Amino acid sequence: MAVHVATLDRTHFLKRTDLALEAVARVDDPRLHLLVVGDGEWRARLQASPAARRLGDRVHFAGHRDHDALPAALRAGDLFLLTSDFDTFPLVLLEALACGLPAVATDTDGVRAMMDSSDAAVLVRTGDAEAIAAGVRALATAAPEERARRGAAARACAVGRYGLSAVVDRLEVVYVEALSAARARAAARRRRRRSRR
Repeated sequence: MAVHVATLDRTHFLKRTDLALEAVARVDDPRLHLLVVGDGEWRARLQASPAARRLGDRVHFAGHRDHDALPAALRAGDLFLLTSDFDTFPLVLLEALACGLPAVATDTDGVRAMMDSSDAAVLVRTGDAEAIAAGVRALATAAPEERARRGAAARACAVGRYGLSAVVDRLEVVYVEALSAARARAAARRRRRRSRR
């Protein structure tokens, strides 16, 4: 099962749930289902879309899930599907990776920077339903051990790069460098003042 998480409304149209539906509908595998987690004013329209109708009982609109319930919804899937046209730092992708879900994600600048050569996600062309479908197809039909390997890489990416200790370590380096630069500037100012006396 592929899991897609988005608010289904006008404000979040860049999440492109319509593309998630279309991409999975293009994968001709009756075992592949799509779980759409989220709700909003566009839910009825998306449920009635041609792609959703083609998917039939292979698409499941789960509605809104509180943040605490989201990990369970993510872990219900075999892969995560991010179809955004634009995303600088999609937290939901990070949450999916932390749950050990390999992902198919559109190749936005932010996603590419987050992945930084990790193979936890298959990056696909933005806005291209066929490219997204090919990524889903590749990951969905991969051998179980390959999906497990990618799932482990997903968890390692999330924890190793964005876990609390990793973030604190990087933040400490930033503060030390900033403090060192501030001290150097202050020392230079003192030297200039002394030289003018």
